[in-house]
Amino acid sequence: MQQNSTPNLDDPRLVTLLKEGLEGNISVIGFPYDIGAKRAGKPFGQEYGPDCLRRFLPKAGPTYNAEYDIDITKLHLTDYGNIGCTEEDATLENLQEKLRAKIQRAQEKQIIPFVVGGSKDLIYGCLSGLKDSTTGSNTKVGLISIQKLCDKDTLFEGDKVDQDCGVKLYLSQEGENDEKLQILYFGTEKYDNDNATNKFKNTYKDRLSFLHLDDIRKADQPDINQPLGEPITQAGVAFKKRVEEFLQNCDICHLAISLEALNSADCPGVPKQHKNGLSSEEIIEIMYQTGKNKKFISLSVSDYNSCTEDWRTGRLISNMFYYFVLGYCSR
Repeated sequence: MQQNSTPNLDDPRLVTLLKEGLEGNISVIGFPYDIGAKRAGKPFGQEYGPDCLRRFLPKAGPTYNAEYDIDITKLHLTDYGNIGCTEEDATLENLQEKLRAKIQRAQEKQIIPFVVGGSKDLIYGCLSGLKDSTTGSNTKVGLISIQKLCDKDTLFEGDKVDQDCGVKLYLSQEGENDEKLQILYFGTEKYDNDNATNKFKNTYKDRLSFLHLDDIRKADQPDINQPLGEPITQAGVAFKKRVEEFLQNCDICHLAISLEALNSADCPGVPKQHKNGLSSEEIIEIMYQTGKNKKFISLSVSDYNSCTEDWRTGRLISNMFYYFVLGYCSR
């Protein structure tokens, strides 16, 4: 675990609780690779994401949050470090298998993995690891994916993953006969309706549901006079309502967030910026609600490109982690 400052013991922060290893309640796992972005011919630079995030964790919120009256000091938080291979074995397929095995191991130990990428192809390893941990059971798995566009691209070289086909590869190779997996795309663009997208939607229409960003924005403005801890933003309210419905048919769920779905004014450190995406307030509310819900047992955040912008985005992700932890303490 890398830190750029010594924690102030008079004002203890979340980082003072982070130990090394794969133990405890929640564990940060880095997947520092942008091979999937390069395969897709898209902007890259996400490989530095996990290590850059660790520079900002020492600044994340206090161990006692006075606003919510939540004390997180009893939590056991760990940082596993980064998934890695020897240089000669560092193909994306080998790295995905390493991530898959680590997710399965975390689930066996009842640890919530918080995976930080890297490009969003990491979702394939995350889903595969969850599948391995539920093999032989009737557990119904859900995926809620917050991203700008759905994973509809043609598979790389016909059978391999790139950043825009992770879910598609999982469905075609791992989950074709696995009716347990249901998927909700949240905050996607409604104009994403080209031939590849329509074919993907039609092929897996029994698995997929969507709540587009346009529909979120057309909703009435929420009542801001809500009890503390209840969402007051458009996306926060929509997420709570739609997720409660979605999770009625799921036993466990993975939340996957591509930072490209967020507004570039709040989150500029991404390969492709989004001028009309979710605000920082909205994603913070979503993280807090996710933490509160016991059915969310793993998370991933991808597309942090510190080469584009470092400070504002790094601070936002560290706060996303912090508010997930706060929500977890409310379970």
